[in-house]
Amino acid sequence: MDQIDHAFSTATLSDGPQSLGVSSSDDVSIVDDGSIEVEWYDADEGDPFDDVGDSTCQAAGKLRALEIDQGDRTIVHQGGGIWERDGDQTSVVSEPRIGYDDDSLQLHIMQLDEGEISGSELAAESDHTKSTELTDDIRAAADECSDNESDIAFRIESSYHDAWYTYLEDALEADENPEVAVQHLKADDTVEVTIEEVRDVTESPTFVIEEDLGLMETNGKPIEPAVLSESPSQRSAFLIDGTIRNTGGEDGDSSANVTVSIWDGDPDEVIASQTVELSIDSGESRSISDSGSGVRFSAGVGNEQLYDDLTPGEMYYYTISVDDEDETDEPGSFYYGKDGIEFESTGPQNGLVEPTVDEGTATIGLDVRNIGIEGGERDVTLTFDEYPDITDTRSPHLEYGEEGTVEWSINTSALPAGENAFTLEIDGEEVASGTVEGEASSDDGAFVVVEDEGVDDSTVEREQVVRNDSDTFTVRAGVTSTYPSTENGDVTLRIPDAGIEINESITLGSAENGTVTFDVALENGDFEPGTVYEYDVVADGGGLTETGTFYVGAEGTQFDADVAQNETEDGTVTISADATNIGLEDVDDATATLTLDDLTDADGNAFSTSVEGIGVDIGGNSSLEWTLNRTALPPVGNAVTIEIDDETVWEGTIVGEASGDDEAFVVVEDEGVDDPSVDREQIVRNDGDPFTVTAGIASTYSYDNVTGEATLTIPEAGVEIDEAITLDSGERTSAAFGVDPAEYDFEDGAVYEYDVQAENSSLNETGSFYIGQPGSHFALTDGNASVDETVTISANVHNTGIEDDEQPLDFDLEFLGDLPDELEEDPYEDVEIDASEVERSFGENGTVDLEFNQSALIDGEYEATIATEDDEITTAFTVTAGVDPGRVGLGNIDNATAEISVLSSQVSGLSRSILEPDDHQLGSMTLEVLTERGGETYTEHVFTNPEGGNNINTYPAWQNKGMHVYNTTVDIDEEATLTLASRSYGLPGDTAGCDLREEVRRSNSFGTGFHQWCEEFDATSEDYLVEPVDATADEQEQNLRVRTADDNVLPALQPGNEEQESVDEILADVSDPAIDRDSLWADGELDLEDNEFIFLFETTTECGMADSDCTEDDDDIDALWNSALENTGSGDPNFNDLIVYVRVDRADVNPGTPSITIMPGGGDSTDIDRGSGGDAGTPGDVDPGLEGNASESTTPEFDHGTGSDADAPATADPSLEGSATGSGAPEIGPGSSSQDDGDDLSGSVDTGIDLDSDYIVVG
Repeated sequence: MDQIDHAFSTATLSDGPQSLGVSSSDDVSIVDDGSIEVEWYDADEGDPFDDVGDSTCQAAGKLRALEIDQGDRTIVHQGGGIWERDGDQTSVVSEPRIGYDDDSLQLHIMQLDEGEISGSELAAESDHTKSTELTDDIRAAADECSDNESDIAFRIESSYHDAWYTYLEDALEADENPEVAVQHLKADDTVEVTIEEVRDVTESPTFVIEEDLGLMETNGKPIEPAVLSESPSQRSAFLIDGTIRNTGGEDGDSSANVTVSIWDGDPDEVIASQTVELSIDSGESRSISDSGSGVRFSAGVGNEQLYDDLTPGEMYYYTISVDDEDETDEPGSFYYGKDGIEFESTGPQNGLVEPTVDEGTATIGLDVRNIGIEGGERDVTLTFDEYPDITDTRSPHLEYGEEGTVEWSINTSALPAGENAFTLEIDGEEVASGTVEGEASSDDGAFVVVEDEGVDDSTVEREQVVRNDSDTFTVRAGVTSTYPSTENGDVTLRIPDAGIEINESITLGSAENGTVTFDVALENGDFEPGTVYEYDVVADGGGLTETGTFYVGAEGTQFDADVAQNETEDGTVTISADATNIGLEDVDDATATLTLDDLTDADGNAFSTSVEGIGVDIGGNSSLEWTLNRTALPPVGNAVTIEIDDETVWEGTIVGEASGDDEAFVVVEDEGVDDPSVDREQIVRNDGDPFTVTAGIASTYSYDNVTGEATLTIPEAGVEIDEAITLDSGERTSAAFGVDPAEYDFEDGAVYEYDVQAENSSLNETGSFYIGQPGSHFALTDGNASVDETVTISANVHNTGIEDDEQPLDFDLEFLGDLPDELEEDPYEDVEIDASEVERSFGENGTVDLEFNQSALIDGEYEATIATEDDEITTAFTVTAGVDPGRVGLGNIDNATAEISVLSSQVSGLSRSILEPDDHQLGSMTLEVLTERGGETYTEHVFTNPEGGNNINTYPAWQNKGMHVYNTTVDIDEEATLTLASRSYGLPGDTAGCDLREEVRRSNSFGTGFHQWCEEFDATSEDYLVEPVDATADEQEQNLRVRTADDNVLPALQPGNEEQESVDEILADVSDPAIDRDSLWADGELDLEDNEFIFLFETTTECGMADSDCTEDDDDIDALWNSALENTGSGDPNFNDLIVYVRVDRADVNPGTPSITIMPGGGDSTDIDRGSGGDAGTPGDVDPGLEGNASESTTPEFDHGTGSDADAPATADPSLEGSATGSGAPEIGPGSSSQDDGDDLSGSVDTGIDLDSDYIVVG
């Protein structure tokens, strides 16, 4: 879309058809779509477009659209705008030319037709005729309508009305201009615009510039092209003409002042200006020349003055303005030049041209311009001052005012060395000059190396040979000058491989020969004996055509060898030696010997073999070769020596592969771990001093002087230490490894395994040793606390020292909360431990458990600390001896009084009769107060109803809240756990042995409903409604909740039926005198003191029943409670079946000191021991099987180099190549006018589409 938008935009700015790069898959078409209607009207008389067809005040035209369907979207050009339709949405891509500036409307509507373009391309052509007709119709409607019809409306009907509406609302600024209204009539695919008071019928004349007619001769003939000559004979008078239109009303003055100004490119620098007065009637147009003489730049003094201010070759601009109301949008222009064709240089300003050089090619350029009034050619010539034959002429063609560049390319290596001056001329007249740096070759004059006169060392008789310990040697070369005169220059010796480069200066006359001598100090170069070096001698004319070579050798006869080993599959090893004679004397009969230094035969002689009769010249090379059986050599590094004429040239080793499994170093004994500061074996004191590990190593090799390595490894400490060992056949030694504990990862109190390896042998059983601190050290780790019926504090006691010992344990117990005010001192300040001391051998680690009863502890958080003489460890725990808020019971209270009161029983159901009143049936249930002491359960009190029956849920007690029969007080003298137990048997009909009682509940015409309950029942029956709730027996703890001052969460629990009350209602009104509280409910939550408790029983459902919302096997203690919390309606579970209040008053709050029993568990003793070694075998015999031979030697070549031939100087030939380019002639012509008068619609409507291109080509 961006490409198409760009092409549309280009079409409005350029001349000629513009191609749109659409895809071949796009569907392109020109369709009839939409229309535009314009009407002048009076808003006070009615709405516009009421009288459709009234041609007096209306104008209308058809719109067409260029549509490009791209599948997922459509791009549209319509009315000068570009729209994009994507599905049901249409958006603006490029805006049409419609606008409003508070008092004038501008309509520029482009209308399209199918164009005629050769070929198969589809073209959309701007329809000038239709655009002009629409403009004339709008203007005519404005002229012919009543003066009172100063309001205007226009509407556009189009398939793209969404985009038109979006654009027009913004372009006409409807939000800011109250006189503008834009309506979107979606049902009609129409956008309607009204603007009130657009024109004033009594407005004064307004003048606009319709057209700039350009430059004309005085006879009215256009000057085309607009070109003026500098020639005095052609300085004719000329006119600048244009048409002016009066778009105002009929009233007022109809004369206009038209001014034409000529300026030189800067609008602030006007060089000539004339103003004429022009009379124009309303609605008429006149040309400036109608004023009489027009705007005439006439001959004479003024005209001469104008021409004197003009510069040939320049463009000049002019503007036309009328009064202060309008001016041409774009200025007109004309060109001023000299008569005929004339070129001038436009740069550089100082006339000095600086060539550019790239890879030996220089480029010389000259910028020129045709300042004449005719197009044509002129000669532009380049000439080298000292070489007149080096010249080239180019004749570029330039139109008038056109600029161009002439360039030449020159081979600098063909120009004589140094600065070469050149001149640039236009038609024989010099306009610029410069210089080019030449780089002439030797053919044009140079020093040429013509002869290599050789290398000489005065201490050596042979040519081209140098002794490596000489001080200096010389290199000489013959040089000839090809310069036409005497010249001085440098000649260079280069010996690259030795890093030598020496310059020597020489002066020679033309064609004169000379010798250059180079003295070379050997200490200044990297010279090696036995090496041939290449050298070259170089002058500015080049170097030797063939480089020379010389040899550097050592005094006398000396050899050097490059040795390699190659093994075959059968175990044979080939030792190859390239032996080089690096001396200064040839060798005719040398002997090379290979010796196995460490191996001897039965006579005690070392194994060896020789190659005789070796002949090698100086610098020459001979290839020597020996073979031997590697499998007969000991499997160690066997020393080998090669000698030539008793001079050692190489020393190395060969690793053998001797047969027999018994030939090796064997670890035969673990001689133990020793720490001199400890009198016990395998124990190390970790005080920074090293300790030693020793092992016995034996050799099973069949030969002596075998060297190998033994290695100590202690993996868990990261220890790996190597020790070199040398043994004779059958010999044994002790390998001692010194270990510094500070360098490795040793931990006190730990046992470490170790091993000793030698070759493929190691300890059969690894050894172990213990490392610890001096003396004993009882460290404590892994502290823990568990709270159940007792509190158990545990920790590991680890003796990380090296001595056995025993230590007492110290125990500290700290209560972290606030002690009760009744306590005068901390009861845990001095806790006695009933235990003996803890014994630990070195390294022993075991657990100690400290158990004590929590019954005497105050509820809260504690920290317990266990300490030895060397360490301590602390752990935290929490005691809930008094109350378990999440479960049931009052635990471990002592010397206290417990007051128990039943606040409510709420077990009942309604019979749900259809006509007669419902019976209210009360469930049967019991309640007991229990204590648990010493593991036994005791019944402290059994509640009975007012009639003495065992059912506490009777209607008299239910109805009469003031009876308060369910109260009791229990005194507790010794430590005990207090709890409540209840049994529920169901409604009277389900209760065994029920002694039924009734009271009338209500009556009606169909019958009577009763309250029904059991006065007494068979309490031995086990036919329970739910299982008994008894915390002392851990039974049905899911059905009981105890609320405390700290855990008082009690959500709204709804009653089961209309006879019952909710839990919060029961707690909000407490009238029982046994309870010194008016209410246990405040601000929407349970209000308890620290010694008060509320028991909530659910005795009518349990997990597994249909209404419980929890399964029978759900052992979560909170399962039934959570179901009650989630129950938002009436019914069970609701924990209102039995509500009991308990208050505990302690006579003396003194928890006492808990009795603590320690169980000092022991650990395992530390086991450490030496490892065990292997057995050593018997050595065997050695037979290396040595053989040797020598190949024919090679001799290096070294000789003088070859010089060049020297010729006489030659003439320069720079290989000139030239080219010329032009920028094109300047564009000149009339300017353009917007015809925007700012006051009247009739003057602001375009007379045609505002495009410079007639075609938009698709293809």
